[in-house]
Parts: sequence; structure tokens; C-alpha cells
Amino acid sequence: MLRELQDFLARTIEEFSSEAEFIDVRAEFLTSFSTSVENSVLKGLNKANSRVIGIRALVKGCWGIGSTDDFSPESIKKAFREAIASAKALASRAGGEVKLSEEKVYSDSKEVSVKISPSDVDVEEKIKLVLEFNKIIRNTDSRIVNCRTTYSDSSREILYLNSEGASIYQKLPSVFLYASAVAREAEKTQASYEAIGGQYGYEKIRELDINELGLKLGKEAVELLSAETIKGGTMTVVMDGRVSGTFAHEVFGHAAEADNILNAKSFLSGLVGKKIGSDEVTIVDDATVPGAYGSYFYDDEGVPAQRKVLLEKGVLKTYMHSRETAGIMGVKSTGNGRAQDPRHRVYVRMSNTFIAPGNWSPEEIIEDTKHGVYVEKALGGMEDPVGGGFQVSALKAWLIENGELKKLLRAVSISGRALDILKKVDAVGKNFVLEPGFCGKGYAGDYVPVTTGGPTVRVSEMIVGVGGR
Repeated sequence: MLRELQDFLARTIEEFSSEAEFIDVRAEFLTSFSTSVENSVLKGLNKANSRVIGIRALVKGCWGIGSTDDFSPESIKKAFREAIASAKALASRAGGEVKLSEEKVYSDSKEVSVKISPSDVDVEEKIKLVLEFNKIIRNTDSRIVNCRTTYSDSSREILYLNSEGASIYQKLPSVFLYASAVAREAEKTQASYEAIGGQYGYEKIRELDINELGLKLGKEAVELLSAETIKGGTMTVVMDGRVSGTFAHEVFGHAAEADNILNAKSFLSGLVGKKIGSDEVTIVDDATVPGAYGSYFYDDEGVPAQRKVLLEKGVLKTYMHSRETAGIMGVKSTGNGRAQDPRHRVYVRMSNTFIAPGNWSPEEIIEDTKHGVYVEKALGGMEDPVGGGFQVSALKAWLIENGELKKLLRAVSISGRALDILKKVDAVGKNFVLEPGFCGKGYAGDYVPVTTGGPTVRVSEMIVGVGGR
């Protein structure tokens, strides 16, 4: 069926090509499964299949979009007409400014290979997994009052064709295991979480030691009940890889998206080639990381996935681009044109964004710190891409005194101005971790899969305050 659809879409693009300057088509087939358990009770079980086609047409610098989930020839051609008609309607009111960068045209077929396809695993095994994982966590301690475990998998098959001759197929699988635990003692309540997964087959799940993972998670939630509250102030901060990754994504990454530059929504505007950070810090967006949730072979405009060094030893090297922003700024796309699905708009989006590893071991960084805090497990972040201000929340922290972790602290927040913080990074670890997630953008809150992470990172001065838990 895919081959027949591919041939039909190519012929239909040719049929309508005289009515637009550029046309592209994205077709997606999605198969997904999920199940969740809360306190040993099965709460959710869902298996779904969906398919959709989206068409973009460019007329006099204006985009028009059409879509359909009916794959009959009549419905597909109707969606083509809708895209072209809407583009013409916009162009008739006021000319647009869209100009696409010139890119190499590809005809290709790629897929992530897996050892065990999740679709070949019985539903009973998946349910048993989340039930057992839930039980292990709950039995860790009587103070665990709530526990939720979730498993999900999916397979996305994506076709991309355009009027320049591109014809690309890619298949991207994913598996995920997530758990959260809430501990309570008297008036105190604390929580912890764990998320594992990415573009793997079910072999990734079978390789896990859920007993070890569950015990660790349960104990962490309970231990936080006795954690102290930090007084706060300006001090040295050591971030674990999850927190440094949130910093890289939320604080720096969004500001390095070229559409934010063009819309005057970034503190990085006009700073390419300038030194804005210390020699210790290098930040990368890499869509080619094997197994990472934010990886792909080609973006949603048919441009190959790439590894981009955005900040190199403190020097801003480039922004992330779609073909649209690259065309406006006179450069090549970096393969960061992404959409939630074929019905949604293509934005400049991150893939796998992280601070590159350095030369210190995590132990050396702690031992070299006289006074400060070590923050672990990001809970989220807020950024002001225009002014460069930010705040990142972490699940827990440790007070560092004379090179040792002395006191466990409950949730903390770290904040400051990005350009100040980048200059104050003075140690970066050799270790490295990646964590899967989603990133939203646009008025509709369109979401795409991403990965954040990195090594242990020390900042000589940051503002530390009480977190949200």
C-alpha cells in the first residue's frame, strides 16, 4: 500500500504543481499502545491506529494547508485543492514573505532497526510488567501512598514528497516506561519519578532490572520526607545531567531557534560569532543520536538530520533552522523543521539538545566545591527568551560543604540570566545522560518528541531558592 500511495502522491503533486510555487506532502501511519496502573489497579489500556495526510502549498510567499484522514484519491485531491486555495486567498490579501532555502533533494528509505518489535509482544506481558513494577515500588515502604506506572510504545511510518522531487520514507519506533511515587508521613508529602525509553524495540524493556529500579524510586521518595528546606541565596551550583539538560533546552535552545530570532523573541539575536560563555561550555543539538527519542533521519521538510554545535567553547556558532528561516537569513537549513503531525504547521524545533561532556569526573567536581548545592532530577523550567531570564526546578538537592555532600534538601529552584550563567560555567563532567520528553511550541501548543540531558555541570554563582514541592 505504501508504494502505491507514494506513487499516487507523486503524480498528484505533478498534477497540481503549476498552481503553486512549491508543494510538499507528509503522510503518517501511527500505531500505538499504552497501559497504566495506579496502586495495583489497572487504570488504562489503549491500542490505536491512525493515519493522516497533510499538504502544504506555497503561493506568492504564503502557505496554505490541507489535510485528510481519508486516503481515497478524491479526498486526497480535495486536500490538495484546499491547500492551494487557502494559499491563494492569503496571497490575494497581502503578499507573503516565505522564501525557502535551496537544499539537496533526496530519495531515500530508512528505519530504526529493533531486535524485538513491541507489536510482537503479548499485551498480557506488557500489563504484567506495569503491575509488577507498581507492586515493587509500593512495597518499598509503608509510607508510599500512591504509585503510578505506565508503559507505552509506538511505531511511526512517515512519507515525505515535494514538488522538487523528494521522496522519503522513514520508520521510527519507540518504547517508554514511566513511574511516579508519592510518600507521606504526617503532614509531609514528597514525590519522585523515573522515565526510561526512546527509539528502541521491546528488548530495551526486557533488559531493565525493574526490581532495582523500583526499589531505588521508592526509597528516593521516602528519603525526601526527611530532607531539609534550603535557605536560599546566591551560591555555587552543581547540576546533574538532567538539570543541565533542562537548562540547555529551556534556557538556551529555544533562544537559538531561528524563528524566535526573526520574531525578536531571543536574547541571542545578533550574537553569532560572539563569545557569550566560558571555554568550558559547548551546547549541541543532535538529531542523529542512536536511540534518542528526538532523533530522526530527515526532518519534516525532507532535510537530513544533523549534529549542530550551537555554542562551542562559549562562542555562539549558529542558530537552528527550517527551510523557511534559512531562506530568509540566506543560509542552509539545519534539519530542524518539525511538526507535531502532518496536520500541523512546521516550526523550528529542537531534537536532542545537551551540553557536551567535558574533562571532569562528577566526583572531582563535588570534591573541588567548597560550598554550594548539587541539584538532581529536573522538574521543569521557565524561560524568557527575549530577556534571557530563566528558572529551573529540581526534585532534590544536596548541600555541599568542603567537597562533600552533607545534607539532603527538598525541591529547589535555580535561576538567573542565561548570558551570566553561561560565563560562569567553570567545570563540566565526563559523564552523560539523556532523558526523553516532549516540547511544546506555538499558539496551539504543538508537541514533538525531544531528548534533553548532558553531563554534570558546575556554575560558580546562581540564585538558589525553595522549589515547588
